Amino acid sequence: MTSPEFIALRDRTLREVRLRPDPMDLALHYADDLADEDLRAVIGDRLDALKARLTAWRHRRTQAEPYLRGLEPMTFDHTTARLKAEIAWHESLLEQLPKPRATGDDPAKGPHVSHSPTRPS
Repeated sequence: MTSPEFIALRDRTLREVRLRPDPMDLALHYADDLADEDLRAVIGDRLDALKARLTAWRHRRTQAEPYLRGLEPMTFDHTTARLKAEIAWHESLLEQLPKPRATGDDPAKGPHVSHSPTRPS
C-alpha cells in the first residue's frame, strides 16, 4: 500500500510521540474509599491479566517468528516491552498499597482525601 494518503499517515505516525493517558491513573485518584484489601484484589487481578497477555503475546511471537520480515520482530518486541513495563508498575503499586494512600490523615477527622491532578500516580 503506497498511496499518498497512506505515506502521509505513515510519516506523521512515525514522527508523532504520544503517551496516551491510562484511565487506571484517574481511577486511582478516586480510590480512597476502597478498602486496601479490595484495591489490592483489583490490582492483583489486573496484574494477573497483564501476565497472561504477556505469555500469550510471547506465544504468538513464537508462532509468527518464521514469517516475520524486516522490522516486524521489533513491533513484537515493542508490545512485549510495554507489557513488561505495565507488569513492573503494577507490582510496584502492590508493594506500596499497605502504606497510607492519603496524606494528612487525622484519626479524629477521618482520612484527608486529595484529588489533586498533581498527585503522583
